[in-house]
Amino acid sequence: MRKRIGLNRVWKVWMVVVVLVMMWSSKVVEGAKKNKMDFLSFMDYETKQIGMMNASSFQQIHLALHNENDHFPAVLDQTSSFSRTPRISVTWATFNPKINNPVAQLSLIPFPESKDNNNNNKDNASEDNSISKDTVITLRAETHDYYSSLLSLHPDLVLTQSNKTLFLSLLKFHDVLFPELLPSKTYYYRVGDSSLNIFSRSFSFTSPPHQPSNLLPKSSNDRILDIDQNSIQPPTTHTIACYGDMSTHVTASQFLHSLQSSVDKNEIDLFLHLGDFGYAQSSKYAWNIKDIEYIVNKQHTWDLWFRKMQNFTAIKPYMVILGNHETGRFDINALPYQHRFYMPNHVSSGKEVVEGIEKRGIYYWFEYGPFHFVVLSSEHNYSVGSDQNNWLKSHLKQLNDSFYDEDGQQSKLNQRWVIVSVHRPMYSTSLNDGSVIALRTEIEKVFEPFPGLVDVVLCGHDHSYERTYPVFNGEVITKGFKASKVKGNTKGDIYRKDNAWRPIYIRVGTAGIARDDKWQEGEVERWSAKRMGDKLGWLKLIGDEKDNELKIQFISAEESDDNSVEDQVIISKKSVIELITDDDDDDGGKGKGKGKEEKEEEEEEEEEE
Repeated sequence: MRKRIGLNRVWKVWMVVVVLVMMWSSKVVEGAKKNKMDFLSFMDYETKQIGMMNASSFQQIHLALHNENDHFPAVLDQTSSFSRTPRISVTWATFNPKINNPVAQLSLIPFPESKDNNNNNKDNASEDNSISKDTVITLRAETHDYYSSLLSLHPDLVLTQSNKTLFLSLLKFHDVLFPELLPSKTYYYRVGDSSLNIFSRSFSFTSPPHQPSNLLPKSSNDRILDIDQNSIQPPTTHTIACYGDMSTHVTASQFLHSLQSSVDKNEIDLFLHLGDFGYAQSSKYAWNIKDIEYIVNKQHTWDLWFRKMQNFTAIKPYMVILGNHETGRFDINALPYQHRFYMPNHVSSGKEVVEGIEKRGIYYWFEYGPFHFVVLSSEHNYSVGSDQNNWLKSHLKQLNDSFYDEDGQQSKLNQRWVIVSVHRPMYSTSLNDGSVIALRTEIEKVFEPFPGLVDVVLCGHDHSYERTYPVFNGEVITKGFKASKVKGNTKGDIYRKDNAWRPIYIRVGTAGIARDDKWQEGEVERWSAKRMGDKLGWLKLIGDEKDNELKIQFISAEESDDNSVEDQVIISKKSVIELITDDDDDDGGKGKGKGKEEKEEEEEEEEEE
């Protein structure tokens, strides 16, 4: 009897707690609607809990590079290693309906940090006002309403005012394109609302190198940039970190720990993400793309991913490529991708709008230091006659023609390394998906008239690392020199680039979604030079302008490897004599690529040994 009474008491207490929680939750939701508070769903897949964010939070901050125009000028600037001035943009998200004047502020000196920069108090306002207007540029943002874009694609979609979906109507993204900056200079910035005097914490970045002097800003609005440019010593070595297929898993956190160590040492200038970010999808791919639960959960995953990434995306240009998990059956029109990432537009002037959505970040080009990147989409039509295929033909022709000045002499532009990037692999021996033959066929047709132009093709998708020899149409063009015969190199391969060069293909889908060490059965393709499926890792592109050399390293992100170099390849424009040591007897110091018959004879000899 006593036991029964005890159980009844416990049951009554439990019911009271449940009722109180329900009443509190109802008041929070109603209060959020009434006071228009910033309401963001952080629904964890297991607990489905809902959290509140401070009204002054500015989320998902990221930087990107932009070119002034998507075409080549008629007269090339011979005073610089490239002819355009890259611009920096910043994009961020807000969930607060009170934010009506979103801005970004840029300065050459650090912003004073208040004790509570997330509240619009007197102390904070006083500190903000102490910043001289002569040292700060304030730029009004362009705002994109996510829900309006969603309705333009799905007019039949009704957003119910529930605690799970309310935040969608508040989700907005803001873009600012900074003015032309001095090269290789540290700038400070923050984002916020100028009317409310609420700002994010400040961040800093280093502007792109080597801008021509005739493109430096001259307007009065850009007066803070008017300093002695001769005092700036531009770097001659530039480093790009490349990877794809990340997720929000624990393995991705391990990968980011490896990346963070290089960022802390200031070893990385720019990031290139080769598609597939947080994997914002159902684990069983079962959700309907028009289902509100699916849409809400996608935003949750994107938010989690950006929370992991803001230490990188807010301080270095973070360039991205559309992956299959950002479009197709997972997301029609790549809506979250195109709102969150302010990438260059491939249209030379104006904006291209498809079904109410500005088309940006699908295929485009950008430059940084000695690198010229061409970004393609394997998720859009790339066949002959398509917009993308026509754009690529035109762009490569213009790029190829720019290697010579009006007198037919080589210009300094030929120092650039041309890197083509696309999500799906054209050459892959992975058991996952393997080579996309249709993509290879169509893109190599565009490459064919321009031998020696494209140096490297990067991709992801299959969750492993693989590097090819220089290859075209499935045939190996050259295998290069043995690393042991090259001065200062102990691992990997080295190549002397010539006018007949064909690209090396590198797949690096190793950023944390999975380790995939399964390969196609049978004899390994002749074009496959190196492959690993048991390691997370990232690719380091090191462009050396002084030595005219491109070094590519696969860096292991495994804890036990301590950022060790697992594979390396070097492409050089040095003379053969500079490359090969005096005691070399590999090919008589000629350094020419071996023909197909010679390679087969070598392989037969190695098998006999």
